Amino acid sequence: MAVITQKLYGGYASTTSVGSIYTVPWGKTVILKSLTICNTSATKQMFSVELEGIDFARLHDIEPGQTLVIPVLDQVMKASESVLVFCPTANALSVRLSGKVTDRTDMLTARMKVNTTDTTVIPAGKMIVKSIVICTLSTSPIDFYMKLGSDYVIYGKALKPLDTLFIPFLDQVLDNESVVCRVSNMSTSVTVHVNALVVN
Repeated sequence: MAVITQKLYGGYASTTSVGSIYTVPWGKTVILKSLTICNTSATKQMFSVELEGIDFARLHDIEPGQTLVIPVLDQVMKASESVLVFCPTANALSVRLSGKVTDRTDMLTARMKVNTTDTTVIPAGKMIVKSIVICTLSTSPIDFYMKLGSDYVIYGKALKPLDTLFIPFLDQVLDNESVVCRVSNMSTSVTVHVNALVVN
């Protein structure tokens, strides 16, 4: 299976919240590897990142001259899915996105909002959970819970308002088990991105 490492996007952030900076080609899977956002303006800017319409980073501030680097992004995107980096100010945030393009079919991704009841993010199966990203949409603190099968891997983690938590290199095996999440309060105030490798 061919794997091509390449620059996926270079340019400024989109000024429309319904656009995209990159769309996965037909018949391909993309692993996003690195995202860099640089504020080239003289004022503080705000940005949001969405993967296929699901919040990945929401309403983050970036100071003049500041560069934000997410070097181990490792988010799996399927054919026709899109990436959006949004900033309401034109030509303020320089964005660079790199990744690996492949035709592999053994990679799984799930993205969704979770609420106060147990929400199955990935149904039971045999896989290795590679990475997790949790994005808080609430302007109030919130507690987060996650189970792999019947075992908690996150219990009552206090998330700050509008925060994004990255858990790379998790590498936990699910033996016909599911990924289940919930929050302590405020329905639909957290989004979860889970990436996994399907195994036999």
